[in-house]
Amino acid sequence: MQMISEKKLGKILRDLAKDNLVEYINKMNEKTKARGAVGFLTNDPDHWAGYNVYTAAQLLDYLEKEYQHNLRKDERRQ
Repeated sequence: MQMISEKKLGKILRDLAKDNLVEYINKMNEKTKARGAVGFLTNDPDHWAGYNVYTAAQLLDYLEKEYQHNLRKDERRQ
């Protein structure tokens, strides 16, 4: 049985997470388009890595935090 180095395993796991993130975003964008919206999320994993987002769960957490942040901004403007 051949052993995989820790570095190679880490790359494999990061690539799988990116694939899952891209797949999840693509599905979200399909649903958004079906509702007639014109704005979509980028599915570029490098973009999301800049926000420390590598998985669909992290994306949902990020989007929720942004939503809450924007609500607070709106409240301050009123």
